[in-house]
Amino acid sequence: MASQEKAKGHRADAWSEGALAYPGITSAGFPNLCMLYGPNSNTGSIIYAVERQVEYILRELKRMDADQLSRIDVRPEVMDSYNLALQE
Repeated sequence: MASQEKAKGHRADAWSEGALAYPGITSAGFPNLCMLYGPNSNTGSIIYAVERQVEYILRELKRMDADQLSRIDVRPEVMDSYNLALQE
C-alpha cells in the first residue's frame, strides 16, 4: 500500500502531538489513505459525518480516475489551516 510505504517509520512521529486530518478524512504525508470518523470528526451526528466523508472519498476517487492519478495527498498547509480554524 502506497500510504504505508511513504509513511513507514514516521507514522508515530506524524501524530506525536495529536492526530490531524482534513476534514477528518485525509492526513498530509499519507497518500491514498482515507479514514472514516477520523480526527476532528466528532462534531455532531456520526451518521451525518460518515455520509459526508464517504461522499468526499467517492468524489476524490472519481477525480483520480478521470485525471489518471495514482495517488492523492492533502497539502500540509491546507490540513494545518483547516485544523487551526477548528481550534479557534
